[in-house]
Amino acid sequence: MINSDERAKSIIDYYNNFNEKDRLKSTYGKLEFSHMTELLARYFPQTPAKICDIGGAAGEYAFHFAKLGYDAHLLDIVPKHIEQAKERAIAENGVNADNFIVGDALKLPYSANSFDAVFLSGPLYHLPQKAERIKALSEARRVLKPGGIIAAYAIGRYATMFYGISTGLIYDKDFMEKLKREVHTGLRYKYAEGVLDNAYFHCSDELREETAEAGLEFIACHGVIGPGWMAPDFDEAWNIEEHRNAILDIARMSESIPDSCSKIFIVAKK
Repeated sequence: MINSDERAKSIIDYYNNFNEKDRLKSTYGKLEFSHMTELLARYFPQTPAKICDIGGAAGEYAFHFAKLGYDAHLLDIVPKHIEQAKERAIAENGVNADNFIVGDALKLPYSANSFDAVFLSGPLYHLPQKAERIKALSEARRVLKPGGIIAAYAIGRYATMFYGISTGLIYDKDFMEKLKREVHTGLRYKYAEGVLDNAYFHCSDELREETAEAGLEFIACHGVIGPGWMAPDFDEAWNIEEHRNAILDIARMSESIPDSCSKIFIVAKK
């Protein structure tokens, strides 16, 4: 079990060596962003409203919110991400870079009842300990206004399994041993060099239970990605409108079966 300082250092070290800023520009990332923004639009309040993206890296979703007319705030534990977000805000104009700050999801620097909606986009899968995940959800609840909406994002329990199937890694004995442990416990640790580590991958029922333990009222739970990314020639297909629409339709059809997806999205209310 790592303490909070070790946890923070582990996360910062990982992202200092990983290009999170451009992750959503990959084809897989474009699928994620397209469907996630569609889901968020169903549940978040109409503008004007004050929204905080907690754990939002370099702010791809925060910029999306700002362009829609929201008062968008961003908090991330990795200083590099906030520097990148501020640089982009200056370059693009119209986005308040002062709303982008370094901070920890377990001890938010905001007053109670500050936001109409919170997007907990990053922290949950970086918190292997259940108590810390509930703390992050509870902190998000604290800063929400009464009746405010929280959308929380988790990596699904079978994400690595799907990846292993798509790449043929399931035929590697070492990979399969780690996969069995991960599927059984949800815990990922000492996995491979340069791979997300000290992480937790949720089952949808478990995510719903933790949200309830944090005092939040359940609204919905959806799968985000769907299995369409495993289609042959996925990268090329995404650039063809008809094929892209089919892939997005697969994601929509998979919403009601969250555990069939690599990413899970839960919505709740204060």
